Amino acid sequence: MTEKIYMKDPYLTEIRAKVISKEEKEDCFHIVLDKTIFYPDGLGGQKGDIGTLNDYFILKAYEENDEIYHVIKEDISENFVCIKINEGNRLKIMQQHTTQHLVSQVFIKIFNIETIGFHGSDKYITVDLDIENLSKEDLIRVENISNEIVQKNLKVFTYFPNKDELSNLNLRKDPKVKDNIRIVEIDSFDRVPCGGTHVTSTGQLGLIKIVDSSRQNGKTRLTIVSGILALEDYRDKENIVDFLNKDLSSNKDNLLEKYEKFIDNYKSLQESHSKLKDKYLDLYKKELQSTIINKKYLLNVFNDLEFDDLNNLSKKFEKENLLLVFLLQGDKSKYRILVNNFSNNDLILKDFKSFMESELNFKGRGGQSSLQGIILEENLDKITSYIEEFLNKNLK
Repeated sequence: MTEKIYMKDPYLTEIRAKVISKEEKEDCFHIVLDKTIFYPDGLGGQKGDIGTLNDYFILKAYEENDEIYHVIKEDISENFVCIKINEGNRLKIMQQHTTQHLVSQVFIKIFNIETIGFHGSDKYITVDLDIENLSKEDLIRVENISNEIVQKNLKVFTYFPNKDELSNLNLRKDPKVKDNIRIVEIDSFDRVPCGGTHVTSTGQLGLIKIVDSSRQNGKTRLTIVSGILALEDYRDKENIVDFLNKDLSSNKDNLLEKYEKFIDNYKSLQESHSKLKDKYLDLYKKELQSTIINKKYLLNVFNDLEFDDLNNLSKKFEKENLLLVFLLQGDKSKYRILVNNFSNNDLILKDFKSFMESELNFKGRGGQSSLQGIILEENLDKITSYIEEFLNKNLK
């Protein structure tokens, strides 16, 4: 069985260990040591360590039958190796995991809400709670109490109680194993069975911030940052605020006011643009009408409109007793097509669709009165001539 040094000393970042076994699988080597400081990724919901074995990058580590397997790409021949972990990454992991313990207990004490899931990542942790909804006020209250405990700098320690001692402990949740149970305790505040890595005092968490709350399968999922990740999150948001201040010529005191004015102006411009676009499409309609001479259809190729504009333009022909075929030029081998049948002819668009699929590599969908999709064909003349030939033959 691998001796898990990280359970005794989470701050140790380098050790020498003896190679117990080595197995090659899928071009990688799975190595078991007599002891390790490397925490496997995902074990107990905790994010794993980053590190090296004899300066070779450890791709991953996993636990199987109480052994920790270290996976590397390169082969080694030594009987003793040096294993190192990234100190900064380990500290983030310890801060986030301890934060989960602390916050979960706060929810128990205040609302009697159980934690049913926990997961760590590079940027945050998620905590799943056994409740459907929480108010903003509830979250602020939990956040405030959690940070009060951080400021108290309570001691965080671990121990392995015997059965009699274990029976007298008021644990937040029951152990998942029967033997060798490790308890992580935040001094007289929280006790829970756990095999993860943790800081040694709550003051090392610095700050706890709940940054998001969402519903997941009828429960509540919180996104939380603390310590170094809280600082990184603050910097990211500060960069966003700085960008907005520069773009809006504002400062922290009037940013919201400037933003509201920007949105009002944007909505006004959108409304004006929509009215101008509608008038432009009216003119476009008149121009297209002048090209219709004794025809029952209108075929036109556009390169100066958006596809939504084609939809709006086509609606202006609803009373014109025409079949519309609008092509929007994309790159040289792709054209978007919109077909609307506003005529009283008996052309079945399903037949038109089948024709374009077989002759013009059409990909799309439609019904009895409209079609839209993409024609994958380079030759525009071929597209228009084939369509005209079909319509002239089939429109009565």
